[in-house]
Amino acid sequence: LKKEQNKFRSSETLKKIIEYHEEIAGRFILWFETNGFTVPTTKKKKEDKIPIQKTNNLIREKELANNELANAHKIITTLQKKNKFPESPDSSKLQELADSTRKKNGKINYTAIARKLGRHHATIANWCKFHSVH
Repeated sequence: LKKEQNKFRSSETLKKIIEYHEEIAGRFILWFETNGFTVPTTKKKKEDKIPIQKTNNLIREKELANNELANAHKIITTLQKKNKFPESPDSSKLQELADSTRKKNGKINYTAIARKLGRHHATIANWCKFHSVH
């Protein structure tokens, strides 16, 4: 297209060329129709065109849905961060749980405490080390 614009600097010559091609196309269509051939035309139906107001509404609805999704993701990540580092129970409560779930050999059963508190056994082991529960 840039090459064509460089060839024809004035817009008048471009308009003349376009009109010439449209005239030739019209003559071909007329010849085919007079000789009994059907020429398929591709006219857009009015139903295919979406009014500008509807497209603006659709874009706005899409933006609102994306905003709601982004807000939901923010809420989820904040909740995950809060649960990622849960507060450990105080040392007396942890000592009670350790005493009630000791194994026969006297070691703390971290898995049993984890089941009661709904945590991972490694988390319970870290809490017990932090609070010096033996």
